[in-house]
Parts: sequence; C-alpha cells; structure tokens
Amino acid sequence: MSNIVSDLPPIPIIQDEKVVFSAIEVGRCQRKAISPVPESMPMRDLNDFFQENLHVDSVPVCQSDNPDKIVGYILQEKFMAFLGQSPYHRDIYLRPNYTIKTVMDNDVVVLDSHLTLMEASLILMRRSPEKVYDPFVVVHKGKYLGISTVRSVMDGLNQFSTHNLKSCESAQKAVLHQPDEVDYEKLNLHFILEELNGLGGDLVFHQRLQQSDYLITIMDVSGKGLRASNMVMTIQSALITAFEMFPMVQNGQENHRKILSQLINRLNRLIAENTPFDMYATAAFFLVDTASGSLDYFDYGHTPVYLIREGKVFKIPMRPSKDSTGIPFFGIDPELTILPARVRIQPGDKIFSYTDGLEEARNVAGEEFGDERIIETLRQCAELRPREVTTHIKQTLEDFRLGNRVLDDLTLLCFEIR
Repeated sequence: MSNIVSDLPPIPIIQDEKVVFSAIEVGRCQRKAISPVPESMPMRDLNDFFQENLHVDSVPVCQSDNPDKIVGYILQEKFMAFLGQSPYHRDIYLRPNYTIKTVMDNDVVVLDSHLTLMEASLILMRRSPEKVYDPFVVVHKGKYLGISTVRSVMDGLNQFSTHNLKSCESAQKAVLHQPDEVDYEKLNLHFILEELNGLGGDLVFHQRLQQSDYLITIMDVSGKGLRASNMVMTIQSALITAFEMFPMVQNGQENHRKILSQLINRLNRLIAENTPFDMYATAAFFLVDTASGSLDYFDYGHTPVYLIREGKVFKIPMRPSKDSTGIPFFGIDPELTILPARVRIQPGDKIFSYTDGLEEARNVAGEEFGDERIIETLRQCAELRPREVTTHIKQTLEDFRLGNRVLDDLTLLCFEIR
C-alpha cells in the first residue's frame, strides 16, 4: 500500500507570480497532507488505511501512471457505507481483484491555485446540493497540491482573520498606550476603557502641556471593528503629533488658550479631510488650567459631561458651533469651528465623562442605564477619588446589567482638581 498520509510539505515559494486563491494554504489547515492514491489500488488497501486513519475524511484518486492527474475522490463515509450494504459486500469487494475505481466519485472539482477566492467560490457553489461540501483538489502549475473542503477553507480564512485582528489589536494597544491613572501635583486622573471585541472605537488621550495646563480628550468613533480601530489610531497619532510637540507659549495665558483652540479645530479639519467621509467621532476636549482655575470644554456632539462639586452633580452646558451648518461631530465637517464652554474650577472639583456604552447599556428587562441613574451613582461617590469613582460606576453598571449582553465599548473618565 502506498504512503497516503505523508508529512506536510512546505508551501512552494513562488517568485515571479502571485498566487491568489487561499486554497494554496490547504496543507496548513491540516496536520497531514493527503497524497493521491492510484485508481488501481485494491479496495482492501484503502479499507486498511481508513481503519487506521479514522480522522481522514477523503482521499484524492489519480491515474495509475500519473500522480498529478486527478480523476476522482473517495469519501470515507460513503466507502464504509458501500462495504456495509450487505453481509457479502466486504467478502466480495475486499478481494485483491477489486480496485477503488469501482467506488470512486469521478465528478471531482480541480481548482488552479491562481484562482481568486471569488472565482473558486463560484465554481464550488455550482455543484449539486448533495456535493456542495464534498472535497475539491487544488493544483499548482499542473502539479497536485492538496485536497480540501469548503469548511476547511473557511476554517483557514477564520484563522487568518483572527490572526490579523489580533495583530491589529496589538498595534492599536501599542499606539494608544497611555497610563490609565496619572497623579500630578494639581490634577489626578483615572479612566477605564473596555473594548467590545478587542478592536475598539473608544479613545482617551491626556497630556500635560505646561506646568499647570493639561489636555484631556475622550472620543467615541462611529462604527465598530477594524474600521473604527483604524480611525482611532489615526486620531491618536494626530493628537500625539500635535500636542506632545506643543511648544511652550510664554506670551500670555489668553494667547495660549487661543492657540490651543485653533489647534483643536485644525485637527478636526485634518481628520475630516484624510479619513472616510462616513467615519467620525463624538468627542470632548478639556483644556484644564489649574493656575487660573478654569476649564475650557469643547463639545463635539459627545455625551453629557458632569461637574461634581461639594457632593452635588452638575451637567456642564455645551456651547454651540460657530460659522458652520454642519453636524457637530469630530472629523466629519472640515469647516466646523467649536467654541469652548468655560467653567470655573476649584480644588476638589471632579469632572466625569463617558462614552455611550454606559448610558445605553441595558439590563435583562431591556431597560437602559440612563442619564438619571448616572447622576444618582455620581452622587453616591461624590467624595471619592477618581479611581474609586470610575470603579464604583463600573460595578454599579455590572449589577444593573445582571449578565446581559454587552453591545458597545465602554469608557469611563474622571479627573479631580487639587
């Protein structure tokens, strides 16, 4: 009996051509490569092979004098069913003079490795319904490469997609990496950011600009998955470039604020002009000046922002956009100019912001967490530090949800003035 199961051969390295069809990877989907068997093989030899290799679902059949000329295939399940048709089938057909040609299916689909996935899919789906999931054979330059099934290809594609997504997730974490807690002399900050599926559309950015000036940003990019992740990384890179290199401005506080405001609006233009038209973000930018006791709040259609002061919770009012008829989201209208709402701040004040994964979270009864519950929860932890505030709200949300399915990314941000 020929060696049907052989060690997995390396996928050929192809120099001056591009192999497109993913079935070139069929050998990598299995631990063993299945070599073609000649149509002259005795049925008893194939029976012995299947008895010893129950995990092998099918084998390709080739011409006796040409191993690269595939003429059919045999499914183990159908082969065993044939031998079990009657008490006499095994005695008769396992004699040396009966070959596998007797039972092979000669309606085999042979695909060239250069086919596109779409072309291969169309060919495979044209098979009759009872054979649509039967194996097919892949050849490269006329040479047998492997045998696979639609399911194996889909499994391979899923593995490849999973690997790619994990690589993108690692890249996103590397780009977005910022400590979830910072403790400066005049400001303490903590945030919780939880992605729904590894690749998130939420973003938190914080940067100390000068001795008493801080920029803090929270965003929620539209959509989910890879597109949202790419948008987040683009915005984060722009923020890092713009603000980590921000020069020290020494010619007056108001001029300093003016330059920062202009920079935020220029970032909006940059993102709007260099990202897909249907991608945008809701955002809140906070310019905090602990020396003068003021906070400038730029609202790009974000969720409400709360000021916690002396045990009370206040909603910070947003200021309307200026000289624009566009939608007040970040990165969608290059002409949009947002004027900040200015708030007086004092030691002990805390600012809380979040993405809609908090407010829109639902419990098993379909009830939303909602704005009123957020305010009540903030009152309960008004005297706590930022880390304790975000942790308390997260736990309150989990108690409310009671194991109900999570449908969105979640970000909770709190910072305190000292």
